[in-house]
Amino acid sequence: MSSEYIRNNARIRTSVGMRLRVTAHEKQIIRQELERRVRAAIPYNMLTNSCSSNVAEVLGKIGILARDPRFPAPITPAEVRAAISKSNRLTEQRLYRQGSFGETSGDK
Repeated sequence: MSSEYIRNNARIRTSVGMRLRVTAHEKQIIRQELERRVRAAIPYNMLTNSCSSNVAEVLGKIGILARDPRFPAPITPAEVRAAISKSNRLTEQRLYRQGSFGETSGDK
């Protein structure tokens, strides 16, 4: 994620960045799937096509659980964060507080 994107986002909201350990092949799968979804240009839908649902579904394609499968929808940012926080593939979390840039909340 570019520092410009993070800086712009931090102006309007608090965000959490999560770094995951993935292989080069998994990274390629993630990139291709996200690009495919962007090209599809499916309208936003809180239940079926949100930022959180896309992240959870794409990470699921490489075996990273990013949601609680007991509850089908909607997938919330808090749910994604909670699920990924438990992953042994999480290597770092960064908290970007609204109005600030790049405060590290601690490594996992």
